[in-house]
Amino acid sequence: MDLRQLAALVAVADRGTFSAAAESLHTVQSNVSSHVARLERKIGVTLVDRAHGCLTDEGRAVVERARRIKGEPDALVFDVGAIRSDMRGPARRPPPCPTHPPTLSERTGEIPGARS
Repeated sequence: MDLRQLAALVAVADRGTFSAAAESLHTVQSNVSSHVARLERKIGVTLVDRAHGCLTDEGRAVVERARRIKGEPDALVFDVGAIRSDMRGPARRPPPCPTHPPTLSERTGEIPGARS
């Protein structure tokens, strides 16, 4: 399964026919048909009812998931860009460290049941 197969199925769902899907994807109808057929074989179910020209229940479920998947590469690029811009932002000073670690008597108030 790859993104092209999912994109082909989504295009069929959006455009209503394999030919219109092919046109929207700037390819030929046979490519769209092949992508959808490979996806159907991989998943093991019919996604498009070719006799009636509509998605099956399974096809609708796959299209719904495919729409979310289609957005993930863009989200990935956005996330990496956000991390990179944080790295290039102003330097931040860490909070000051205490000059000495707390003594046991200072810490006993933090530990229930401890006695000094």
